[in-house]
Amino acid sequence: MRQKRRKLDPKSLECAFLGYAENRSAFVLVHRPSGRIFESRDVHFDEQGNGEDVTRVELQVEHRDDPAPAAPKDDKPPLADTPTPPKAPAPEPESDADDSLSELSELTDSEDDGPPAPAPAPIPIPIPAPAPVRRAPAARQSRPPMPYPNPIPAPDVRRSGRNRQAPTRDDDPRYDVSSYNRRPTVEDAPDEGDSVGAPSLQANQAAPRSNRLREPLTYDEAMSGPDATMWKIACIAELEAFVKAKLYTAVDRPRNRKVIDSKWVFKYKLGPDGQIEKYKARLVAKGFTQVEGLDYNDTFAPVSKFSSIRTLLALAAKLDLEVHQMDVKSAFLNGDLEEEIFMEMPPGFKDDSQVWSLHKSIYGLKQASRAWYIKIRASFEELGFTRSHSDHSVFYQNNNGSLLIIAIYIDDQFIFSNDSVALTDIKDKLKKLYEMTDLGEVHWALNMEITRDRATQTLQLSQHQYIESILERHGMADCRSVSTPMAPNLKLPKLTEAEIDPKPYQSALGSVMYAMLGTRPDLAYAVGVLSQHASRPGKVHWDALMRVYRYLRGTTDYKIVYRGKTLRRGDDLSLLGFVDSDYAGDRNDCLSVSGYIFFLSGAAISWSSKKQQSTAVSSTEAEYMAGASAAKEAVWLRMFLSQLGQLTSAPTPLHIDNQSAIFLSKDSTFHERTKHIAVRHHFIREKVEDGEIEPLYVPTGDQVADV
Repeated sequence: MRQKRRKLDPKSLECAFLGYAENRSAFVLVHRPSGRIFESRDVHFDEQGNGEDVTRVELQVEHRDDPAPAAPKDDKPPLADTPTPPKAPAPEPESDADDSLSELSELTDSEDDGPPAPAPAPIPIPIPAPAPVRRAPAARQSRPPMPYPNPIPAPDVRRSGRNRQAPTRDDDPRYDVSSYNRRPTVEDAPDEGDSVGAPSLQANQAAPRSNRLREPLTYDEAMSGPDATMWKIACIAELEAFVKAKLYTAVDRPRNRKVIDSKWVFKYKLGPDGQIEKYKARLVAKGFTQVEGLDYNDTFAPVSKFSSIRTLLALAAKLDLEVHQMDVKSAFLNGDLEEEIFMEMPPGFKDDSQVWSLHKSIYGLKQASRAWYIKIRASFEELGFTRSHSDHSVFYQNNNGSLLIIAIYIDDQFIFSNDSVALTDIKDKLKKLYEMTDLGEVHWALNMEITRDRATQTLQLSQHQYIESILERHGMADCRSVSTPMAPNLKLPKLTEAEIDPKPYQSALGSVMYAMLGTRPDLAYAVGVLSQHASRPGKVHWDALMRVYRYLRGTTDYKIVYRGKTLRRGDDLSLLGFVDSDYAGDRNDCLSVSGYIFFLSGAAISWSSKKQQSTAVSSTEAEYMAGASAAKEAVWLRMFLSQLGQLTSAPTPLHIDNQSAIFLSKDSTFHERTKHIAVRHHFIREKVEDGEIEPLYVPTGDQVADV
């Protein structure tokens, strides 16, 4: 029975040196009993040598399938990883060499009963001057092991009949040569290996979808499936909504006019538990066939920013506001069209002699979202609301202390109020204007789970269900988790052409990005780095992306918790920020990365990780430019809170871990070293002088925004 190591027992491991780590200052070592590969900076080398035989055996195993004649034994064993030029063989050493080769051949043959192990490429031995051979084991690569070429058959060798006596050390199982009689694989790597449990690109594309709900892609497919009745009911409900909204008029097919085609889109509406709540059939126009200037002009329409919604939720926890949600049924059907547009009748209900002349917008038209926004904005202004200048999708009203705030995200409306009577009144007025569903207190919105405890004044945000769905979608539901989203000191190369299909990479990256935008600031840096390679990804980028999924596997329950009251003395629930930079972190262009995060009600409401646009010549300059970026976000948040009447007169603390950058933001210090900095980066200095921002020093160990 294996005894547990006590606190003061030695914990070092005896390993063999393999080479140097690629992405950090460390040595690559192999643990002989297990064959596992390690990276470590704390290594003590035994230069006096009991490792000659091991090194020699290791080199021979690397050459065991090389058809070239084996090199004879010399009087002095070669140094580790330093091949010795071959010498002319003598009769007796030739026999020894043959014996060594035959012994290795026996080890190779007896390794397993399966097919022979593939042959690695031979290591060239330079004759003029020996040079160290830097070995890069496959187990430390971040991608799954690629199949090796077919093995080259070993030449017939003469077996010696002389009895050989193994060194005494070979009786120790720690020195068993069989542990070296194979190439290390990814499975041999320690737990932090990036590709353990991660599917290859091909495996990800072919991941089984049996456990997922498959939505029909066409009308014919929906009508031939097991849920045909439910889909038919959904289609009829959609067409009835068209008639009720007076969306169209059936007319004869016009001549010399382009008629836009249409299609059905079928979706399951799932609840927080992943169960089907509703079958939705949406008739959409194929807007990609529209002609700009003829069928549409302007298309832009704002939606509430995630940071705005989080800020409002933080205020709800702090002020104990009511938070309710309403859904506009077929929202886009309420928008009025300014252009004349003809559309084909829907599949399954088509009359080839007639088409629809549209009076109102429909999903799929390029101007549909804009038409709906113009309509709903006019309605809110008629009801006495004011549009926020900081976020044009947030409307507010404050009548004698009765606060009403409405944030719209397409057809979802989030209503915040400290007056339950005013809340009920505005809901009744909106129902008279549009066909709406009152969802009551908010629990599920934009793939975010919202949990609230009014007694403790806490409000929690989580994307557990969404993260579980993307893990399953990309074949990572059963992967092994890691503790960080990216490997330490990972430097990804910038490729000139894609090694893999960009579409699966972009799809997997986009899924992670949505989680980052919603509730996961810990993914911001990784998403920013991986997004730089979205157009030309390689295998190493795919493996780095799969590591993010492995990190998500172990952190699906992470939440943002807003509080209305402090847990301990010294806690600050007001607006405060942290900013940091990674000086010249990108080895491809030597640009730095700016990162910031802002807190309200004790939790994050806004964050960013973005590469700087100009090269910084010092860490101070990089921190200063990052501070300017954070200052812009701080000013926006202050403006947003001020319009809602929730901003104090005190400046917003901005924590920086660089004293020189703090001095520079307060005064034009170090003029000779900073005179080249672009004017836009001095924005922070102006806001410090105006009393809107107060830069404060924070130790690097306490820097929340550490990049």
